[in-house]
Amino acid sequence: MGTETQERREPASGAVTSPAPRLSPLRPFWLLLPLGILFLASLVRLVQLQVFPDPDHVGSALRNAHREARLEAPRAPLLDVDGHVLAQDAQRFRLVLDCPSQYRRHLQPAFPRSVAMAELQPIFQAAGLDPERLIPVVLDPERDRYAILAPGLSSRTARRVQELLNAVPGSGLRLEPYWERVFPQGRALGQIVGLTRVDADAHGQSRHGVFGLEQYFDAALRGQDGCKTNLVVGSQHGVNPLLRYVPAQEAPPVPTTLDAVLAVRAREELAKVMEKYRPEWVTAVVVDCVTGDLLAALALPDFDPNPGARRRTNARGEAVGVALPGLAPVHPGSTFKPFVLARALEAGVLRDGQRFSQEDGAWRLGGRVIHNAERVPGRPLSWEEVLIYSSNIGAGKIGLELGAERLRALLHDFGFWELPLLRPLEYRVGQYPGAQRWEGEQARVYTIPSVSMGHQITLTPLRLAYAYAALVNGGRLLLPRLRSDAPVVVRREVLAPDTSRRIRAALRGVAEEPERTWLPRFDDLDWGGKSGTADLRTEVAEDGYTCLFVAFGPVDEPRVVTVVVVHKPAQGGHFGSTLAGPAAARILHHAITGQDRRAGVKSLDSPRPLDMVARN
Repeated sequence: MGTETQERREPASGAVTSPAPRLSPLRPFWLLLPLGILFLASLVRLVQLQVFPDPDHVGSALRNAHREARLEAPRAPLLDVDGHVLAQDAQRFRLVLDCPSQYRRHLQPAFPRSVAMAELQPIFQAAGLDPERLIPVVLDPERDRYAILAPGLSSRTARRVQELLNAVPGSGLRLEPYWERVFPQGRALGQIVGLTRVDADAHGQSRHGVFGLEQYFDAALRGQDGCKTNLVVGSQHGVNPLLRYVPAQEAPPVPTTLDAVLAVRAREELAKVMEKYRPEWVTAVVVDCVTGDLLAALALPDFDPNPGARRRTNARGEAVGVALPGLAPVHPGSTFKPFVLARALEAGVLRDGQRFSQEDGAWRLGGRVIHNAERVPGRPLSWEEVLIYSSNIGAGKIGLELGAERLRALLHDFGFWELPLLRPLEYRVGQYPGAQRWEGEQARVYTIPSVSMGHQITLTPLRLAYAYAALVNGGRLLLPRLRSDAPVVVRREVLAPDTSRRIRAALRGVAEEPERTWLPRFDDLDWGGKSGTADLRTEVAEDGYTCLFVAFGPVDEPRVVTVVVVHKPAQGGHFGSTLAGPAAARILHHAITGQDRRAGVKSLDSPRPLDMVARN
């Protein structure tokens, strides 16, 4: 047979042809077309993201891929005048549970609970914790959130715990470092040094001072925070590579003018006052009347500012001993009289040989009677004796000689009620009579005599101390200085040097008056001072007295002023000379002795802990 060939035959004319077959959806063109469109759209989107990136999208992508942590800088140390540490940051660690339950090895279904307990128990024991209380927390599958199990671990304890954690991977436990403020001086200067508090801010949590020098120097104590950026892998529970690390930088130490050793000695003297007279509180303020340095400010009751210390509260739940009465207004009483006499000497209203009748101890003036204390002699007194014996009648008469205008000018010149100089340390400055009380009969009978005796006015012991510094240092009103490296600033001249000398000589007589045997005498210190007593029954309609004493020395070249205030003593009388005078004099002696010891001693280059601490 021959080979058969297929011949293409044309359809006959007029024959009916069948339609051409349609394209099948399974053909490659229709499969690749949607994929091509998707690829093209993705390519366009990638080009758009590269060439015209959207900041919001970029930021979101980076946040999802990176984890950034703020590294808190430690607060700078606060140092006293000798370089002793008043406050500093200590590295602490907290043991935390910070892993979801599905990633914790001990919670896997096949993991024996007895083995988990055996592995976890040494960790908690090394941290000084109760394993029976905390192991159920770690083995609780519902515990998925961050939890602090133990704060306040020392570096030594943290090293032991970390070794055990390394041997038990996947426990969900880790150590978290943080800074804790500690106060080596304990109670002695706790009220003026202050405290810090942790608050939330835009960057997480931050610490700042809430009162005292911690608040006053807050900006200088803050360092520069660092940061650490990791690439997130393994749902943040794998090994996250470090992308960027900027270490935190601590601020330099802040050298203050406070004397921690003096504060310990002063606290001992105040404790004797508390035990002997049982007042509601007693406070002391010590200033350098040459430089304006604040050397000490403290009070009893006080508190221990260190972490974990127990703090007392009153019936209203308020903390006891945290506030410093030395920064709150009190009635100055007779401690105000030397200012009136100094201004009267400046104005020339006191004449040589002039004496003031004591009106048999009761001076009738208009509709009131002004009385002297029992120990004031009944004979006419010179202006020096008015100070030495603290005559109310003599001070009132000298005030009237001075007049309302010059007396008001005195109040202004010594800066008793200017805006707070140490804001926010000094939150109140006191009060004085309004303008209408300085006019006419009201001024002559009530305002002028009362203010001249230290009544109808309140001021802070801190202001009183700096005013006395100007009174005895030759008339220079100094700006309070809290940093030892700050310049000495004289606000203004308020007295002539000769007037200051005459006032010092009269105040020496207060300390040397023979009948005042309770006031200390020192072989190596010539000192003077003035007492004051405010009867709260007439001043503020309360029971009790406020007793004050201001001491300064040496008399010829004053260097230190000390103010002691005893508020509402329960026993032992109410005279400032007997209750506050001995403590003020001994604190003054401690301050002068400390200055003598410090003379010629080179300042320390680095902070060192205080050898003497007061914690009890």
